[in-house]
Amino acid sequence: MREAAEPHPLGECRDATAEQTKLSEESVDLVTCFQAFHWFQSMPTLRKFHRILKPSGRLALIWNEWVAENDFFTEFNRVIFKALPNHAPRGKQSGAMNPLWSSPDFMRIRRHKFMHRHELDLPGLIGYAQSKSFVPQEGAAQQELLSNLQDLHAQ
Repeated sequence: MREAAEPHPLGECRDATAEQTKLSEESVDLVTCFQAFHWFQSMPTLRKFHRILKPSGRLALIWNEWVAENDFFTEFNRVIFKALPNHAPRGKQSGAMNPLWSSPDFMRIRRHKFMHRHELDLPGLIGYAQSKSFVPQEGAAQQELLSNLQDLHAQ
């Protein structure tokens, strides 16, 4: 992602963690985390975000939530999680918002949900599945995943 972003005249990249951004206090208008907050140490990160945000600054935490809205998507979820070691349940994302709800630094929290639907051909379905950071990217588990996705798409 850094290669795609640099160099850009309106931004700069820094080597730092979310908990230790190396940014000055009250220096940021907007902090965004897309599909990432659940990987951070939540409370230290929230404290850091609060310190670096300007008084009028905003924090936006964004996730894609998988909603099993039909038989196809229910089967897609089964295929994805079958490919995981030990058929692990969904990862750290579950409950990731809980620290924000209890943080004394962020009081006016709003939650918004937006539906997103898209139709996928077979290459799109495979690409969508492989875009998940937790699915196998090589080896026998990946080959089984690809085979199961092809079968699902054919159905």
